[in-house]
Amino acid sequence: NNNGDGEAVLPSYTTRQFVDSARKLRILNALRNPQVGFILTVTQYDALTATGVLGRLISMQRPSLASRLAVYLKLPKAVQLYARASKAAAYVQKVHNLGTAEAQSDTITAEKAIAIIQNEDSPMDAGDDESSERKIVAKNKNNSSMFRGAYATVAMAATKAGRPGVANLLLLLESSVSDKVPALISNGSYVDAMAVATLARDGDYIFSTLMQVEKACLAAAGNASEITKAQSTFWQTVIAKLPPEAFHTLRRFYLANGGSSSGGEGGNNAVNLLLRAQRFTDAGATLAKRGMAEEDPREKHGVLQEASRVFGLGKETAFYKICTDEYVELLKDQEVIRTKYGATEVAPPSTSVTATLVSVLHYAATHVREQHRLLSDADKIAKKFRIPDRRLWHIKVKAFSESGQWSNLKILADSRTKSPIGYAPFARASIRGKQPASEILKYIERIAVAEERCDLLSEAGMWKRALEEAIRIRDLGRIHNVKANCNSPELQMQADQALAKLT
Repeated sequence: NNNGDGEAVLPSYTTRQFVDSARKLRILNALRNPQVGFILTVTQYDALTATGVLGRLISMQRPSLASRLAVYLKLPKAVQLYARASKAAAYVQKVHNLGTAEAQSDTITAEKAIAIIQNEDSPMDAGDDESSERKIVAKNKNNSSMFRGAYATVAMAATKAGRPGVANLLLLLESSVSDKVPALISNGSYVDAMAVATLARDGDYIFSTLMQVEKACLAAAGNASEITKAQSTFWQTVIAKLPPEAFHTLRRFYLANGGSSSGGEGGNNAVNLLLRAQRFTDAGATLAKRGMAEEDPREKHGVLQEASRVFGLGKETAFYKICTDEYVELLKDQEVIRTKYGATEVAPPSTSVTATLVSVLHYAATHVREQHRLLSDADKIAKKFRIPDRRLWHIKVKAFSESGQWSNLKILADSRTKSPIGYAPFARASIRGKQPASEILKYIERIAVAEERCDLLSEAGMWKRALEEAIRIRDLGRIHNVKANCNSPELQMQADQALAKLT
């Protein structure tokens, strides 16, 4: 109301109290109607609150009255939307109960349900089903977010009423992932539910949809003998019909439940899933990783051989098969060597070829009587696994120097076979092993490159020889290095004289 000056005048407290009481009285009378039968006192109404009364009406199958009361009381929009959704669900159920003769088409039913949800007086004009479907999407694509959850609620009711077509049309408008995915699952549209969950990048809904698909496949099995077939059907569905995200989620689930470190059900399922998808590299790698974690030698060999067989199924996995087969052979050879010498440390299990050679050569340092046989066995292992000569010589130099087998190191350097790695590694090993200068010089003198000889002489602390070599090759940088690092005034003077002559 306005006063004479055009200013708004609020109603008095008495007026507002009268209006509220009249509104409450009208609601109580509507609830008391014999067709409703919901008798309440004012105290009971106040205790329930208006929202609670609406919930009671919906549970009493009175959604139409609940919807009118929500508008009359100007309740929050979310409450009004819930009431209209309940009314639309009741309408779908009512249409279904009419029977075949009076039943409407899915499109008309969906249109009227949408009109109820959107609180429209009348649905869109009827037409052919295909054009009506286009109208439904076009009319609601811009405002579907205003009715989040309502379409899914009615769709689930339509599914229960046996009207999946109506449910599908309603779900086209649903924008809430948390409501749409369960509704699609209840409708049996697992592929669509997975597509929605994947588009939303929701890992929880992806996984829950997978579990529902598996549950549906297993439920189709008539007896225990068909469980395996049902499980295969589930895997094939995941691979052929669902997005890649579903496959990877299921794979991670299996691996997290005993896939790579044990042979439990999860591990077997992970391998079977990968084999079904013809991902032989991943399947073989899963088995190989499990085999590497096995402590029992027989189990380890068995799992690794199975991994080799899986690698053999693919064209691009030949290299992995060869590596696995060679590792199995290495494990067998390690067992033979341990049995032969009666010691575990001679060839510890589950090590590489290089580590096996080093352990055998180290063992020879403490067992002089068996030294010749041990060195021969090391050569046989290297030959069997095609270890390159350069790599083998480096292994021997390192192992001999670490274990103090200087005589064997000298024998190796003096062998008839020309060293494929040169003699610098021998000299460095002797320097690090703090061998006599005479022994170090024997190796340095056999190095053909003068610069390398000079560097090794400096590394060994033979500054006089290093200075002579640097002067001979007229290398100013190396002369400066000797002068800076040696502590001999005499050598420093000689270095200065050489630098004066050369510059």
